[in-house]
Amino acid sequence: MQKLNLPCADIWIEADGKRISFELIDVTKDATQLIKKENPIYNIEKSYILRPKLPDEFKYQKLSLKTDDILEDCEDILSDTWYVGGNWFIDTKAICAVAFVDNAELEDHVDTSENELPFYKDISDQFKNKIAFQVTYKNKRNFISDSKNRIDLSLDFASDQIYYYLEKMMINIKKEYRNLRYSFLMLVYTIPQSSVDNLC
Repeated sequence: MQKLNLPCADIWIEADGKRISFELIDVTKDATQLIKKENPIYNIEKSYILRPKLPDEFKYQKLSLKTDDILEDCEDILSDTWYVGGNWFIDTKAICAVAFVDNAELEDHVDTSENELPFYKDISDQFKNKIAFQVTYKNKRNFISDSKNRIDLSLDFASDQIYYYLEKMMINIKKEYRNLRYSFLMLVYTIPQSSVDNLC
């Protein structure tokens, strides 16, 4: 089954304990632009969005991001306007994994812990277009943290990309819907009345 192969671990998605396929989108370039606006010295190596391929109708007790690595070194648990997740140190990498929330109803369906990647709980198809995960990582040696209490927020800011990606996706869906509706209406109004009567 499909996996995201990182230098430090493998990542996949499970629905009620069964692995499922997902769409993988490399958002490294856009995420890097985001963090550079916050601090020019910030950097990341890679950032990906994982969108599970879900049926039209579903209800899962748990839809989770999984890894084959034992999560023991948690740097921080994150809870932001648009995501919930955390930062971990795995081998030589600092890795951030988040699940999208909409700052509304979906927020009650997302959770994480120090030893578990983020997951959706009691989730159904009403949230289908809003379900997504983001995984970002960088070299642990480049993770800024010292005795002067400087905190490296590069992984946090990079995770904002999950909102911008889904927002763009929803805009495109709305455009496609409007185009289809327009085409349908044009078709209806250009069909001769006799043809409409025959269809009836």
